[in-house]
Amino acid sequence: MAIGQKLFEPDEIRKTINVIKPEGELFEVRCLEANGRKVYSGYFKSPESLVDQLCKLNSTDSNIYITLGKVKEECYSREQREKFVMNAKNTTNDNDIVGYKWLFIDVDPQRPAGVSSSEVQLQKAKERGNQIYVFMKNLGFNDPVTALSGNGIHLLYRIQIANNEDNKTLVKKCLATLDMFFSDDELKIDTTNFNPSRICKLYGTMARKGSNTEQNPHRLSHLLSEGSREPTDRIYLEKLVAMIPEKEEKPQKYNNYNPKEFDLEDWLQRYIIRYRKAGYSDGTKFILDECPFDSNHKGKDACIFQTRSGAIGFHCFHNSCSDKTWQDVRKLFEPDAYEKRQQEYERKIYSRQPVIQRPIQSIVPVQGNPVFFTARNILDLQVPEERFVKSGIADIDKKLSGLKKDM
Repeated sequence: MAIGQKLFEPDEIRKTINVIKPEGELFEVRCLEANGRKVYSGYFKSPESLVDQLCKLNSTDSNIYITLGKVKEECYSREQREKFVMNAKNTTNDNDIVGYKWLFIDVDPQRPAGVSSSEVQLQKAKERGNQIYVFMKNLGFNDPVTALSGNGIHLLYRIQIANNEDNKTLVKKCLATLDMFFSDDELKIDTTNFNPSRICKLYGTMARKGSNTEQNPHRLSHLLSEGSREPTDRIYLEKLVAMIPEKEEKPQKYNNYNPKEFDLEDWLQRYIIRYRKAGYSDGTKFILDECPFDSNHKGKDACIFQTRSGAIGFHCFHNSCSDKTWQDVRKLFEPDAYEKRQQEYERKIYSRQPVIQRPIQSIVPVQGNPVFFTARNILDLQVPEERFVKSGIADIDKKLSGLKKDM
């Protein structure tokens, strides 16, 4: 049977399991039929057991996936232990995951739903994958497992963090950062791959989307490289996330500068900065013809980003410019952009109410007596005689001696 007609390649599956699920680690494999009516699920601990059950699977058009997170051992006692069960009641969810083992980056060509990618699209995905690899390497990430998904490129960075809300947000923001840098109208970084129970293509199985045509063929997914066995430290995930522009550019109070009201495109045109505009999941990016700090950095090397919140950021992929920010870009064309606004702000604030200089007055005695009395002075004061007038009300006159005169 030709490769194009096979559901899977056993040796490629064995290789995949040994790389991403070594040493008897529990994993779930899910087979989704093209019509969507049948889903087969099974829990396994070895590639041999998996391959044996795949050979018995009564399905010829499934797309096959594997869990990436560390699955709780208790799940091994579900009904689909070491076998496939159709439409099983329970499959792996986020609560069944102990922790994250992979940062999963999926570089996918933009195309109509239900269609395989073309060779041209796949080649562009490979080139974008190489760019991501270099970028992550420069940040300090260890080498990833890389794979052809059948329609795009996968990079799996080995990590080791617990399954909790903080880490879920961290992984989500990592993908958002990569989406900002590397997604455009041709290729996108899948930002949905952040949940702990995420599944990905089981490499060694066919990718089947739509009809198998010469222009958009079905392909066998497979590993390209096995990557480092050492997990990348959490600090590098945080370093990646820190590259997302802040919601409010600082300093905000004194420069009267609101990113939501700032027309970035008008600013670029005013200073004749040539760019190509592209969208990404959370906003718009302006891919500059050349880096403002080094004209040798051309093509897609330098970008200015504006998020939906209005926050603005800048990044150049060359190390010599990697520390430059949007504020640096703006000051390059408007050296006094922030200082000038500071001065305008101060003038505006202090011109509202003119300051009146009053003469300093000293405290002087009044008629020879001090203005302020000490406790001793108060005790020495003469107490005037108190006189009372009877009110005629017996109870009041008895308790208060009447009404005090001169009050």
